Amino acid sequence: MADALIVDGARTPRGKGKPSGGLHEFEALALLPSSLLAEVVGGSVVGGRGEFKLGAGLATYAVYPARDGYVALVAQEQHFWDTLVDVVGLGDLRNRQRDPAAQQLIRDRLGAFFAARTKGQIEREFAGRPSCVSSLESYEEMLASPHAKARGFLRANPDGPVTELTLPVTVDGERPRALRPAPTQGQLTAEILAELRRTGAEGKSRDAH
Repeated sequence: MADALIVDGARTPRGKGKPSGGLHEFEALALLPSSLLAEVVGGSVVGGRGEFKLGAGLATYAVYPARDGYVALVAQEQHFWDTLVDVVGLGDLRNRQRDPAAQQLIRDRLGAFFAARTKGQIEREFAGRPSCVSSLESYEEMLASPHAKARGFLRANPDGPVTELTLPVTVDGERPRALRPAPTQGQLTAEILAELRRTGAEGKSRDAH
């Protein structure tokens, strides 16, 4: 479930009040539609932040605006909720985390708390505590981050001008890459049609229409 927030912000929450690291956020990118990141790499603007309706509609599973960006909150477990109550000042709502009638009030109080602070201030307030509050980055920020560069997530394509997205896994310590360049438009048309004629698939395709 938390991986879906990557689509929302290119970061997944972890349990210690700081951004996720290591393999997790990059492995989860493999779950995203390839066209989405292709648009980002190509310079297109990708929107839709904050539109996921996950976590049974609870206010503690959501994306909230901060003064300088967004934060993801996944405080479903009791110890995460307890930290949230203490830091944000939700003592009067401590026993109502999952009360449907209290969700809008909790959401409003959390929204006001996060909106009044920068991402850095939020991280400092939750630092060292089990909170599952994480700063979010845009796709563009994530791909341009020192972390992404250190992991070699983008690389120049020797067969063309398009930047290549590497697979979020390694084999023998190396990122696998294509053994041959992608065909140009129409390059394999004759070969494909010849194969269809050889197998009889071309006629079947016409009959189906």
